[in-house]
Amino acid sequence: MAFVGGAFMRSDLPSREKRFEFLRLLVSDDLEKSIALSSSVVKSFEKILDVKTAGPKDATYLIQGCLPTLQEGVYCRNLQLTRYIHSPLVYGESLYQDNIDECKLLNMESDKTKNARIQQVAEAYFQGILNYVLSK
Repeated sequence: MAFVGGAFMRSDLPSREKRFEFLRLLVSDDLEKSIALSSSVVKSFEKILDVKTAGPKDATYLIQGCLPTLQEGVYCRNLQLTRYIHSPLVYGESLYQDNIDECKLLNMESDKTKNARIQQVAEAYFQGILNYVLSK
């Protein structure tokens, strides 16, 4: 899954700075581009990592603190990172790290400096971003 800006609550907008960030997301095309970029990366996660995309009811925080977009696995979430980056962005959660099989893969080293699963994650991000750029 991946997160983009949004899902603001009234209590999230107490300061002028936070209201500005909310307004910026409304008037710029950053949010639309972030959703498209994130969708491309999520598809790459599924293909390269063989990880099922999280649905909107798969985690409590997705139900309580996020809004699903029209793109599968892409959620609006009011995170500081998604507010303060002034460009398209993808904040991805590529793996289910609380899954015992995934934990084992993340702890396997092919040598002292390499982990095959981490390399797959990097490749998934790279291919997702590349596919997004090439689609423009």
